[in-house]
Amino acid sequence: MALGVKNTFLEQFNPVNDTSWKEIDPGRAAKLSLRGPNGALDIYVCYLPTGSEHEDQKQYVIRRLRESLAPNNSVLSILMGDWNFVMQDEDRICLRTMQFTGGSDRAIARSFQSLLDEQHLHELEQLAFTHENTTAQSKIDRIYINHHVSEQLDRQFSASTLPRTRLSTHKPITFARTSRLSQPHDQKGAQFPSYILQHEHWKHNLHLNYHEQLHAENDSDNPLR
Repeated sequence: MALGVKNTFLEQFNPVNDTSWKEIDPGRAAKLSLRGPNGALDIYVCYLPTGSEHEDQKQYVIRRLRESLAPNNSVLSILMGDWNFVMQDEDRICLRTMQFTGGSDRAIARSFQSLLDEQHLHELEQLAFTHENTTAQSKIDRIYINHHVSEQLDRQFSASTLPRTRLSTHKPITFARTSRLSQPHDQKGAQFPSYILQHEHWKHNLHLNYHEQLHAENDSDNPLR
């Protein structure tokens, strides 16, 4: 599977002061680590064994990934690759019967879901099947990221498949994280004067104003409000 990392991810970490490459499981999983003054980024590429007879090997790679992943409050981690199992029944369809057959991966999917939950990883979801052979279509190529859900307020995350080429039975996947572009009128808006923060009653008045507005709000239980 070919995967594209748009520059919007890498630009956040420029300049990069330290780069390292590590094989987590030779031929199956590896990690590229980027460190710089603006943050830390780990990019994982994975290729799990093919076929249900290799479930133990798949579980081993998942365990090694669990040991390698850093907490999401210290490193932005991106997992991507050919997982060779699906997460939902509807993620694989038999072309002969046109029945969904993803249920056969239920055990490995549960194990992998526990890893995702522990590490606060979310799929950059796209709905298309990524692999096709003579018997089935499936969504075995996926991308996961551990950004905090609050980042979705002012950033847009996307993933999509590209047309399949003659080089592979897998479709390439491209993904991106983009920030809201500032408009010219945003630059002209009034700037918050920093001297206010030095006022001796700043903290007290801020809390007082917040609670007054909260009391007057009719929909204060709504998290978005």
